[in-house]
Amino acid sequence: MTTATRTERFKMMDDRVAVLLDPLPQFTGGGIALPDCIPREKPYKGTVVAVGPGLLSRKTGQRVPLSTKVGDRVILTNYAGFEVEIGGEKFQFLRETNIDSILVEE
Repeated sequence: MTTATRTERFKMMDDRVAVLLDPLPQFTGGGIALPDCIPREKPYKGTVVAVGPGLLSRKTGQRVPLSTKVGDRVILTNYAGFEVEIGGEKFQFLRETNIDSILVEE
């Protein structure tokens, strides 16, 4: 039996991007454990795991490549796209325009 990798699970279309969401924190900054019954804010950071080929240009008929690539750490717009759980992992599927920024390590 073979298991699929993250990128083999889905193929994104056009300007769509799949982001593996960061897990919710289990502890506060002071080290207090957060029980599951406490509502927590949805994570808006994650790692890009799949990108589409880009939109077709109306003028040239060529695909316009996306700015994001697999492996980029990104910050998402609130309520952008939709969330999907696959194999116990939470993914956000959205258009690239709903990504606010790419995190750059210095």
